[in-house]
Amino acid sequence: MSQAEEKLLLSAARPIVLLHSKRPLPTEITCGSDRVGAFLPCNPLQILLLEAISPLVATSANISGAPMCTDDTAVQQFGVPVLGHDRPILTPIDDSVLQVTEGNPAFMRRARGYVPLAVELPFAAKQTTLCLGGDLKATFGYHAGRYVFLSQPFGDLNHPDCLAAYQENIERFAALHGFTAEKVVADLHPGYTAHRFYTPDMQVQHHIAHAAAVLAEHQLTEPALCFALDGTGYGTDGQIWGSEVFDFDGGRFTHLGHLPPFTCPPGDSVATDAQLCLSCYLGTQPLVNRAKDAGVPLLQNSSAGRLFDAAAAALGLCDTNTYEGQCAATVEQAARRASGAYLFDPACTPRELLEEMQCQKADVPALALGLHHWLARWILNQAQAYRRSTVVLSGGCFTNQILTRCTADLLRRNGYTVYTACKVPPGDGALALGQAYISALEE
Repeated sequence: MSQAEEKLLLSAARPIVLLHSKRPLPTEITCGSDRVGAFLPCNPLQILLLEAISPLVATSANISGAPMCTDDTAVQQFGVPVLGHDRPILTPIDDSVLQVTEGNPAFMRRARGYVPLAVELPFAAKQTTLCLGGDLKATFGYHAGRYVFLSQPFGDLNHPDCLAAYQENIERFAALHGFTAEKVVADLHPGYTAHRFYTPDMQVQHHIAHAAAVLAEHQLTEPALCFALDGTGYGTDGQIWGSEVFDFDGGRFTHLGHLPPFTCPPGDSVATDAQLCLSCYLGTQPLVNRAKDAGVPLLQNSSAGRLFDAAAAALGLCDTNTYEGQCAATVEQAARRASGAYLFDPACTPRELLEEMQCQKADVPALALGLHHWLARWILNQAQAYRRSTVVLSGGCFTNQILTRCTADLLRRNGYTVYTACKVPPGDGALALGQAYISALEE
């Protein structure tokens, strides 16, 4: 454990901190990961429990995708004994989860201990603004004056209980802070759940919001080259974006490009099935090829997250995302075991990279690390082509410590000033902050 990790564990916020295991732990605890979430007691009940029994293995009291259980009746569905109390839980909130990247705290989930601490922007909102965030890791925010007050994440709004909690807390947040929303800002995606219940006055493209969130927390207004790498987001052309490059100058974002896209079917199947993702990249998916020949509309997908999924399948690491980011996590974990990185041609395409992985599979860790280095080199090449001295790295792919570290190191060695997410997560939990920044910028 590093000093920075120890400091986080001992802080008043008492977050969960992701630590590397000294020795292998049972898969029932780690699910095969080489890291474990550690935390110290944060309330009297936990202190008393740990005085009697230590250490304890804890897990969230909820079914995957559903909100946490907040009363004894809900917990009894798990068929285990319940130790409860008679104090009702009015506002459920998860533990915050952080890791240390480049020696600095980095949020995976910003919740208990940090919400609703405000994030200051470099300029004020003229109207009190409700920013709806996104449908996944749904986090809303109110922008009043120069401050954005972000909520805890509520999960996937396609789950009716998550949606109900999200809506209830929008009203509760407003009442607690005395806010009355004069303006509503939402994601550009026309199918997002929040659009059914709130009429937005303004919409912000998903990846612009990612980049703007990092600009916001660092109070930046200077020109910058911004990268937003994630699993999926609705592009201005109606396609699936996820490796986007923007030039920010004079308060405007100009879209410059992304990784070469691959063709995929509509729907969410490519986000869960890594083998399907790989076959789409390689052009060997029979149904997709027949649909192309028949003129059936398909989607173009430039997602960096899907590239990690396809790599996991190509390397035989993981075939399915049973939870968000699972395949990508196996690639990062394999890269940690590498003694050196496989050197891919910086000019190769994602398809060529995946084909080479399949041919050179003898040293999986080196290939996994090589993917990180190849992507970092692609980012540097983009930066050199557009000649900005300041670079912003955003989006859920930058929860990956190796990708963040090797990209930031490479850029800094080449003279760039690099900004990453520190006060908020790099992923969808910060969309509302980015929406607030863009909304105020354009007022």
